[in-house]
Amino acid sequence: MPDIQSSQRVRPFGRSFTDFCVEQTGKELHPAEQHMLACAARGEVCDIGEDRPAAMSQDRLIRAELLRFIILGGDEEHPLHENGVIIRGAYVQGSLNLSGTTINGPLTLTQCTFSDDVLLKHCHLRTLSLIGCHLPVLAATGLVTAGNILLRDGFCATGQVELVGSRIGGYL
Repeated sequence: MPDIQSSQRVRPFGRSFTDFCVEQTGKELHPAEQHMLACAARGEVCDIGEDRPAAMSQDRLIRAELLRFIILGGDEEHPLHENGVIIRGAYVQGSLNLSGTTINGPLTLTQCTFSDDVLLKHCHLRTLSLIGCHLPVLAATGLVTAGNILLRDGFCATGQVELVGSRIGGYL
């Protein structure tokens, strides 16, 4: 058990970019991840591919935990612009767990494939756009949005889409 009086601050995993760098993980950033970080800081669309990837490929791969890091604002060295996260054509590996979080910018993921579930239970955000995305499950009970939720133009969940108890400030 950590000493509460300790001068070293304890923080949850994924709140600093160092949690994802080579020194900590032994893994290099994928090209799509590098592109995502640069676009997120500038508030630009991160165009990884024009179509939805049918399978995982190294050039289109973004780890869900790194995507979560940037969606939640990044850190001082890798900040998120006010325009939010806008990604097209990525393969997201792992479960994207944003349950219980507050997301300040819009979340726009277009033509993306998710290997695992997207978890947005009791999450607060401006808008959610998953246009043309394929994923196993969208678990968003208690989700609160100020604006729209867009699940269209080829959106597909092979399992459930759960929106029970959600409050949507715009259109679904």
